[in-house]
Amino acid sequence: MKSLKKLKNGSVARKIPPKPSVKFDYLKSNTFRVLHADGIYGGITPQGLLQIAFFSERFPIPTQMVYEVTPAGKLGKEIPELRVGRDALVRELDVSVLLNGEIAKALHNWLGDHLKKLEEFHKKKIK
Repeated sequence: MKSLKKLKNGSVARKIPPKPSVKFDYLKSNTFRVLHADGIYGGITPQGLLQIAFFSERFPIPTQMVYEVTPAGKLGKEIPELRVGRDALVRELDVSVLLNGEIAKALHNWLGDHLKKLEEFHKKKIK
């Protein structure tokens, strides 16, 4: 016979015998942050690990800008032809992750599962 437990809200829940289990608490380190990724770069390391570096793309930020000074001694307009900066788009590497083969396979499976969910989400959103 199944054991039942009455809850405070009046509903009934089955009392399931405890199974061996382990709890994990997820704690954010002091360096935890959310990153945006426009792409990845990486490959196999000399130690046989998979290295994935995540980057974001942006236009370069000037390293130097020059402005006119008005007769009143205030900051005037920029002199664009004197601007100094990079002559290329920037791919800023935010983080690099090293994975062994087992974890790389787990990541591959996790991405596959979540990509399916993401596709379903977007299909429902379009309707």
